[in-house]
Amino acid sequence: MANSPSSVLDAEQRAWRYWFADGLTNLTVGVTGLLFAFCMLYTPRWPPSPLAMTAWAVALGLYMAMSLRQQKIVEWLKARTTYPRTGYVQPPTTEADSGSADLVTLSLHAANTASSEEDQRLLSGRKRRTILLLALVLLGMFAMIAIQSRWTPSAACVIVGIGMCISRKDYRWSWIIPLGFPIVGACITLFSAPLQKAPAYFCAGWGVLFFVDGATTLIRYLLQNPAPKVPAA
Repeated sequence: MANSPSSVLDAEQRAWRYWFADGLTNLTVGVTGLLFAFCMLYTPRWPPSPLAMTAWAVALGLYMAMSLRQQKIVEWLKARTTYPRTGYVQPPTTEADSGSADLVTLSLHAANTASSEEDQRLLSGRKRRTILLLALVLLGMFAMIAIQSRWTPSAACVIVGIGMCISRKDYRWSWIIPLGFPIVGACITLFSAPLQKAPAYFCAGWGVLFFVDGATTLIRYLLQNPAPKVPAA
């Protein structure tokens, strides 16, 4: 008997939730953000010292590698940490659709199954929220670059926090992220960070929030799902 559209949809939703449940996706997003912020904040000055140039080049190389191969890295980490505990799940994207699982390209696919109106509604809603999130992040970044005001980072981070709140259920992050962005903006404003470095500090805050969210989620996941015991020989 063929699976009903509702059972297929339930399976897809469980797979989507399972993909984000261990926090590894957010953890890698956080590390990527921190590497990008490091490259922005510590660009070697002329004449560059060998140590500074090497550190900057390594950070840039790691950032590029993690950005381009993020899904593969997440799968590699899952295979060594969470899959042995709770089993394997098909990633939400396929190689034909995207080479990386970033916030823009993540989408839910029903492979080899018939689409239903409920499937399309779910996908359309997730795409709209993702596009809105991307638009709010770009708006916040543009505001920090274009509007040279001490209070601009605070307003921009509130806007980004709203976007994170809207997309929270889709990408399974905790309240650390949507509530943390206004705090990041307030810190940039109150500590009078140089306005030209505000985007870099924003990226650093982005990295810290996603790293903390992913790390706490991973620790909780590992504690709730202990490694299977190897039977004695």
